[in-house]
Amino acid sequence: DVWACGCIIYCLLSGTPPFEEPKITRLMNKIKRGKWGFKSTSWNDVSFEAKDIIKKMLKTDPEQRFTIEQALKHDWMTKDIARKSSIKLTKAQKKMEENFSSKRFKRSVNKIIAINRLSNRLSFNSVGDSSF
Repeated sequence: DVWACGCIIYCLLSGTPPFEEPKITRLMNKIKRGKWGFKSTSWNDVSFEAKDIIKKMLKTDPEQRFTIEQALKHDWMTKDIARKSSIKLTKAQKKMEENFSSKRFKRSVNKIIAINRLSNRLSFNSVGDSSF
């Protein structure tokens, strides 16, 4: 979905996930409240357009979040800003290599997967037939 794509773009441009927290309950709260930002120095060389599309893709309210059609029409996608810019992604690449190889990152990914599965089950049960 669009939110997950926003997370992936965030990771690719910064080398870190948008939500980091060692305790799963705190991680869930950050995700639910949409608590993330562009605080790391990795974002200094990233274009306004890239940050803008991420902001619009990571909205917690699905009604306010970009649709896939809107994302594909965004300047960052259509004007080829990512390719034309002289962004040096070596910092992000280095950070990503560190994070992807670490056990901490793998645990974070597993937590996000677990939260997503739990969230999907809870929302299904709340709108679906309780006889399942």
